Amino acid sequence: MKRLLACAFLLYSFFEIRNAQPSLSAQVSSVGASAGASLSLWISFGVELFVCCTFLLVPLVARSMPEAVHFGWRRLSDYSPRQLERVIPVLVSMTGMMTLATSLLLGIGIHMRIRSALNDIHAHPPILLVYGALLVSFILITYYYGERMDEVAGEG
Repeated sequence: MKRLLACAFLLYSFFEIRNAQPSLSAQVSSVGASAGASLSLWISFGVELFVCCTFLLVPLVARSMPEAVHFGWRRLSDYSPRQLERVIPVLVSMTGMMTLATSLLLGIGIHMRIRSALNDIHAHPPILLVYGALLVSFILITYYYGERMDEVAGEG
């Protein structure tokens, strides 16, 4: 469900940028500034897509090379093979939550930049708040799921 919601937020970001192109071109007087604003939005979307895809690949890497995956204070290779069987579903949930947080918060950042560009070219949205919220959410998600992994690994 988390991955499905993340895909929905990614699609929303894509279509919002695509639909804002004509309005941005009409709003910005010079062609160079319009192209620059458009390019920066597409780069932001590319970063959002790349980070989300990277998080979705982590469980695949974890199954084949657990020593390559490290979250917080633990490596997956620290767990025994039996523990790893119980930890992988928690890891899948964790990366799904991180993907959801990334697509939601970076999508909000794209939305804020588009609205700012369309309403007042000189106003700058509080984009650092979005990045700060993303960092805090990553820390909280990593801590929560790290504790959950240790709890699940200790069972049985």
